[in-house]
Amino acid sequence: MRIVGYARVSTRKQAEGESIEAQEKEIREWAAAHGHEVVAVFVDGGESGKLDALERDGLLDSLGLIEDGDGDALAMRDLGRLARALHVQEAILARAWSAAAQVWEVARDSLVLEDDPDDPMRTFVRQVMGAGHQLEGALISSRLQRARRVKAKGGGYVGGKEPYGWERRGEGRDAVLVKLPDEQRVLGRMKRLRKQGGKSYRAIAAALNGDGIPAKGGGRWHHTAVRSVLVRAEAA
Repeated sequence: MRIVGYARVSTRKQAEGESIEAQEKEIREWAAAHGHEVVAVFVDGGESGKLDALERDGLLDSLGLIEDGDGDALAMRDLGRLARALHVQEAILARAWSAAAQVWEVARDSLVLEDDPDDPMRTFVRQVMGAGHQLEGALISSRLQRARRVKAKGGGYVGGKEPYGWERRGEGRDAVLVKLPDEQRVLGRMKRLRKQGGKSYRAIAAALNGDGIPAKGGGRWHHTAVRSVLVRAEAA
C-alpha cells in the first residue's frame, strides 16, 4: 500500500522536542515491516487535537493526498494523534473512508475498521476509546485555560494558529500578528479566482501549483488547503 503518514503534538514545546520524530520513525518502521511504501509524512507541530481538519495544515495535506488518489492508507501512531475530540475524529475517519482509504494505528498494528450495520459493537468500541482521548484532552486543556486567561487580560496574543497571510511576532502579551506581503498577494489572487473567476478550490490549487507557488508548509497546494485558507480569510 501507499502510506500517507500523519504526526501531531499538542504544544509548541513538544514540537521542539523529539515527539514528532519518534512518531514519524514509528510510522516508517511499521510500513517497512509490512512492505508498504511511505509516500509522505505530514506534521502538525503544536496543534490541538480539538481543531478540525480545516485548521491543521498537516492533516489537510494528508487528506488531500488521499482524496487525490495518491495514497491508499492514512497511518498515525494512534487515533489520539488524529484527534482528541470525538466528533473531529469521526469526521476525519469518514473523509478517509469516503476516499476508499484504510486507516491504521501503527502502535497497535491495528486497522481502524469502518462502521458495519451488522456489527454495532465495532463503532461502539471505537467511540468509547475516542471519548477517552477527548477526556484526556479536556483535562490538559483545563490546566492551560487559567494561563491563557491571564495573558488575554494583559492584551497579549493567545489565539491559536496564525492564518495564511499572517505571522506572529513576539511572545506572550507582546505578541502581534503582522502581514506577510508574499502570502497576502497569493491570498488576494485566491480570492479573485474564487469570487470573480468562479474557480473551484481544485482549480485554484492547480493554478498555484502550476505557477510553482508553495503552500504554507512548503509543499503542493491541495483543494482542501485552499478551502481552509479562504474560509478562514472570510471569517476574519
